Amino acid sequence: MRAVDIERTAYPQLKGDITDREIMERYTLEPSELSMVESYRGDQLSLAVRMKFFQHLLNHDLTLEDVPQKIVNYVASQIQIQPYSLSDARGSMYRQISQIRSYTGFSPFSETELVSWLIKEAEKQSHLVDLINEAVFHLREIRVELPAFQHLVRLSASALHEADKRQSDLLNQTNIHTSDDLYH
Repeated sequence: MRAVDIERTAYPQLKGDITDREIMERYTLEPSELSMVESYRGDQLSLAVRMKFFQHLLNHDLTLEDVPQKIVNYVASQIQIQPYSLSDARGSMYRQISQIRSYTGFSPFSETELVSWLIKEAEKQSHLVDLINEAVFHLREIRVELPAFQHLVRLSASALHEADKRQSDLLNQTNIHTSDDLYH
């Protein structure tokens, strides 16, 4: 498998040096989001932070412990509570992810659905980075959460290999038919 640098792709990621402006652009709660968070019977700060990160990253791979405190503080100020250190409690995490899916209309990632699309797209794309980018755009468009980056790289590389194999098989069949025609 070929190595791919995430920075060369459209796969969303959390930057370590996020500016105050970027925090405001990405992590400001919309009125409907505020309403949903305020009506949630559980850890409202965790839900709000998890939702904003999902909207930015399109997956739930980032643990709450890894969220920069600067962002936690900003989100806490919007829901008018004191910020605190966040942690991923299993039960509440799954309830919050379910709530976020319901609110955003995104579905969990399904490998079987993506693989056939990737193979068709790989017949048009010859570069791994381009195929990964197309997959990110496609999944966002059909409102499906992104798989982990390395998983998407593996699936895309496999799809390119399968598309190459199919083209090679097709060329071999064409050559066999052409050879047969010459002898008849």
